[in-house]
Amino acid sequence: MAGANGTAHRPRSHRRPGAAAGDQGRRLVRLRSQAFILCVEYPLSAKEMVVALHGVVEPADIATEEQLCGSVAVTLSNEGLALLTTRATRKGNGACGRVGWPRLLSAPARQHHCRRCSDRKRWRRLDEPRRADGMSGDCPAGRVVRVDLDDTAARLGVPVEDVNRVHLLAGDGASAPLPAKADAPAILDRLAVRPDDAAEIMAGWPDPGSPLWTPELRWLLDRSIALVRADLGGHGWLPPGPELPRARGPAWRHLYVYAYLALVDVVTGYHRDHGVADAVSWVTLADLGRNLAIDRRMHGEGWPVMQSWLTLHTRGGVYELGRLQHHRGGTAIDLHIPESGPMTPEAVAASLDQARAFFPRHFPDERYTAFSCSSWLLDPQLQEYLPGDSNIVKFQRRFELEPYEQPEGLDADVEVQRFVFRTLTTPLDQLPRRTVLQRAIVDHLKAGRHWHWRRGRIPV
Repeated sequence: MAGANGTAHRPRSHRRPGAAAGDQGRRLVRLRSQAFILCVEYPLSAKEMVVALHGVVEPADIATEEQLCGSVAVTLSNEGLALLTTRATRKGNGACGRVGWPRLLSAPARQHHCRRCSDRKRWRRLDEPRRADGMSGDCPAGRVVRVDLDDTAARLGVPVEDVNRVHLLAGDGASAPLPAKADAPAILDRLAVRPDDAAEIMAGWPDPGSPLWTPELRWLLDRSIALVRADLGGHGWLPPGPELPRARGPAWRHLYVYAYLALVDVVTGYHRDHGVADAVSWVTLADLGRNLAIDRRMHGEGWPVMQSWLTLHTRGGVYELGRLQHHRGGTAIDLHIPESGPMTPEAVAASLDQARAFFPRHFPDERYTAFSCSSWLLDPQLQEYLPGDSNIVKFQRRFELEPYEQPEGLDADVEVQRFVFRTLTTPLDQLPRRTVLQRAIVDHLKAGRHWHWRRGRIPV
């Protein structure tokens, strides 16, 4: 994502005005052989909960909310909601005599809510209680606390669905502590964070009792860390949380940076377990500073994509080896091109050679047959404007292109502007024309033509 080419995953839609919504029917036909998991949430009354438990478990078996919800979920899956409701409203129902009203169903409104059945006000069981500052404590005793997702979302200024996603994915997973504040400047320097960005991060540091950090912000930081940590070793696209209104201050602007800092020790431990050298770890993780600098140039326009891109680094999913970033996953190593100098053929070749040795050594169970790249940089239309000996054209010639298909949810015209001009909103007439590439991009779009997002492969 941070590179000049925009080779990251496609996190959001940038459809051209007037473009068709897409032939969804044909897409579904192509997907007919795939398996899908449908997640549905049901609000159940306490009586329906008791009916679901009748004949399934004994009262003594219900010790935790997880046991309770698991038993109800099995019954709901087997019988369906309609039959459950009918049984709950039947006169003379003997279910309550057998199971009674379990302690965990004693909410004031006699309504039970959990991660499996919900009206957005959840009961969740925590392995650790919360401290007064909202972060995870060290006490091993568990307790049930209430999380009002509607209220949390309203206070954060984000859709409740985004807060719900964090709540569900993070669950009760372990978070991770931030480094000591006294150590943070040296760590930020090692992560190539510029002084102006580092000053903001330090100014918004989540000190205990800091008025900048409201309870909902502390909850989101804690659960975002847990969400990403739970997928350590993963390499899919993973937004760490909702897009926040960053103009509210440094705590809001850099919440996911603090999460990144908390996960540095976690992911470097993962690297050490796989024999990855510290030098590779830190040059990879230093992409944080690069992205913060780009975000500053883009006046915050780029951060919604960057916050998801950077979770790859803190999960051990991407590695910077020389000129290119190499992204694990599937049978192909995905290539990304960071903004770090000329993309000469020699530098590209050296990086590919490094990767050919790196992955069999450190991830011997993974088998890669190709390098792949998805980018506007592979669009053959560029050859109409660029000289044949340019680095971009030479890079293109390494790849065997796949047949072109319009990518779902991604507009190559927008992505070209993101990575060439570092803007998403500047009118074409106001874009710079200093380089051959800049002039090519603008002239192509002014002519009413469009850029294409192409995918190609190189054998390992």
